[in-house]
Amino acid sequence: MRRARIDELEARIAGTENAIGEIERTMAAPGFYDDRATAQPVIDRHQALMWEVGDLMHQWEELQSASDLATVNDV
Repeated sequence: MRRARIDELEARIAGTENAIGEIERTMAAPGFYDDRATAQPVIDRHQALMWEVGDLMHQWEELQSASDLATVNDV
């Protein structure tokens, strides 16, 4: 069950990182910041995704640590 959750988190992290990359390419376009009203929702979405990937990574690390401890205790 833990392995399935780790796999799920890895897939969600990868998907979120891909979305972040797409947004960053948009943000890197010349003139992106010229119209702040148009840029702000994209910037806000980028920030939200960054927080989300951070949270997912934290969950992943906790499961990995628990998995590593279980392996050590099984030996």
